[in-house]
Amino acid sequence: MGQHPFSGDPESKKATSIPRHVKGFTLVEVLVVLVLSSVMATLLIQGMSFLWGIQSRYDDLLGDQAIEDMRANWWRQSIRGLITDKPNGEMRFKGSGRELVGWSLLGLDAEQGAPVEIRWVLEKQGGESRLFYKDQLVLKWPNDVAFAYFDNRGVAYESWPPEFESLPQLPAVVVMEVEGRVLLAASPSQPQVPVFEAPFIGGL
Repeated sequence: MGQHPFSGDPESKKATSIPRHVKGFTLVEVLVVLVLSSVMATLLIQGMSFLWGIQSRYDDLLGDQAIEDMRANWWRQSIRGLITDKPNGEMRFKGSGRELVGWSLLGLDAEQGAPVEIRWVLEKQGGESRLFYKDQLVLKWPNDVAFAYFDNRGVAYESWPPEFESLPQLPAVVVMEVEGRVLLAASPSQPQVPVFEAPFIGGL
């Protein structure tokens, strides 16, 4: 007998048929996968947001610290640039626990090398100490900060020049201290006595 023209090739029919034991995903399984994927994505996003928040706060802290270091250096530079005045000059360096005034070659409001009056003031406001350059707020601390002055022997004074003592116009070191701990310190780099106070040597 001849093969029916529409019966097809038995081998081809066998190859293209789908085995009965192969099944697709059920709707429940698909929903479970979607739910798990959503939970994992949510946890990942929350974790990344947490890390971004930490990084942002860390960057802010670094930025604040850099600004504080820069402003503290302003104070140090102005102290390093202190110069003397005439023996009876009005701009002889004077300092107390709360204020210091003098001439400096490294003032904040003048070109470097140009003598300018500097005035640093410590004010206690609301339980914190605030450092002002003239009228401009520069730094603040949550403790009671005070100026102190050291001579060449390492003796500390609450004010400069100290009473009843014959010492150079400029202290050897100026510090800001809190509870006996040094917060900032700087030494004038210029001579501590005016050149015209030195004895004259030589002759005409």
